Amino acid sequence: MGRIVFRDIDSLAPAGGEEGRDREHGCEQEEGAHARGIILFRTVSEAVPTPEELRSALGLLPTGVTIVSTPGPEGPAGATANAVTSLSLDPPLMLAALDRGSRTLAALQEVGRFGVNVLRGEHAELARAFSGPFTHAERWSDVAWGVRHGVPVLDDALAWVACELRESLDGGDHVILVGDVVGLGANGDGEPLVFHQGSYRALGDQGG
Repeated sequence: MGRIVFRDIDSLAPAGGEEGRDREHGCEQEEGAHARGIILFRTVSEAVPTPEELRSALGLLPTGVTIVSTPGPEGPAGATANAVTSLSLDPPLMLAALDRGSRTLAALQEVGRFGVNVLRGEHAELARAFSGPFTHAERWSDVAWGVRHGVPVLDDALAWVACELRESLDGGDHVILVGDVVGLGANGDGEPLVFHQGSYRALGDQGG
């Protein structure tokens, strides 16, 4: 029966000598160890990924795009968000994350409720507007919306979910919001908007 040995592979190389010969000898030792049924685990030292590296890697994962909405002191408030997901079916819970500096976050925490509006494939400009340097009044000026369960909801959203804020959690440079679902609706067929490799596109759009 083979043995499992936890060992740094570098310890197999002889002390001194040229680097290439040491590496070759180490490989021979490793192959011999495998032949005898010994499993070797390499010790790898890697630097913590930078924010740019993390953003680039996770940009390969397409995510749905939403507008998180909430009543504001002078009208509806809202911000584009793709860190959004269902958290639980029983009880029904939603999760959304907003930047700590978000004006929408401040309004949301004040009133304790929010909506999640799922954007359609043709809503790329709307997503940009709600993530750009515009006032809430400017963001909502050309948007048809109504109130459902006390939160602003886009009339043309592919789907919407209304939530009562259950708790706010620390999420680094974001705040994680957990909400109890109190209402929802879906508005017919259509493709959702996704964010992929730094661009908005409809789910079925394979273009760049």
